[in-house]
Amino acid sequence: MTTKETAVLLDAAGLYKSYGDKPVLQGVSVRVHRGEIVGLVGPNGAGKTTFLECVEGIRRPDRGTVAIAGLTRAAGPGAYHLAFGAQLQESSIAERLRVGEVLELFAGFYDDPWETEDLLKRIGLTAQRRVFYRKLSGGQKRRLTLALALVGRPPVLLLDEPTSGLDPHARLEMWGMLEQLTGPGTAVLLATHDLHEAESRCHRVYVLDGGRIAAEGPVGELLGAAGLTTRIRLPDRPWTDGVLRRVPGWAASRVVAGIHYAYGGEGFAERALAVLRTCLDAPPGPEGPGPDEVRPVLAAVSTGPTDLEDLYLTRTGTTYEHH
Repeated sequence: MTTKETAVLLDAAGLYKSYGDKPVLQGVSVRVHRGEIVGLVGPNGAGKTTFLECVEGIRRPDRGTVAIAGLTRAAGPGAYHLAFGAQLQESSIAERLRVGEVLELFAGFYDDPWETEDLLKRIGLTAQRRVFYRKLSGGQKRRLTLALALVGRPPVLLLDEPTSGLDPHARLEMWGMLEQLTGPGTAVLLATHDLHEAESRCHRVYVLDGGRIAAEGPVGELLGAAGLTTRIRLPDRPWTDGVLRRVPGWAASRVVAGIHYAYGGEGFAERALAVLRTCLDAPPGPEGPGPDEVRPVLAAVSTGPTDLEDLYLTRTGTTYEHH
């Protein structure tokens, strides 16, 4: 069964949100089906956290609707909030609560929560059961906040930068925990600025740019449908665009900060290199550059398969910056 045939557990439709005269969300719609992990990607300031806060009920959108597991906020805050678990970027856990106390406190809100000792074991914090929250390491705090999002076995999980600041080993541990603690039917929405994480972990992505959705779908399908499967990157020159556009299979080009990115289908990058090399044997003229102009450009060329960062560049016209 494809995700298109399964139940929609998160349905946010046409969300708008402004702070004063500054629009942050401009008609953002996101759907997550049962069993899906969906990424909401964009640089810091793109509106990811505001979108999640509207979904979670922390903020009210100016316009638009949100339903989680078929429930809206009209069902009452209790029923609505029990339908999802959320791991936030910033924790508001009291510093002088112990790890076990925090888990037991949150478990008390649910009818069928994870048993505390079992959950401690699964998140690797059994030895820290009586340790104050403030004494945990950054990675331990992140594991605990993920466990709190999952303690009630919710059908929908909302994650806001869950691995930000973690080293590669801790990131793998975090995803291992997530796979252990979520059932096959859990719907997960991951808001992240880490494009590699989104591409490798998510079934689909929504690319958020300037408060609008710039692209939506599986990354490979989006790139393939646009003919963007290979990339060549080289210094931009007055003649670069004209030469590359004549290469068979060319699909798109973008120039950012003096660097020319050209995209095409399978074999495009190799054909582009071959065309550039022919210029080494040709005199300069109106049709192209001469050898002295091409040599330094060829020395700086890089090629490779495309990824989510290239999709972002071609859809938004800017390179991806998350700092």
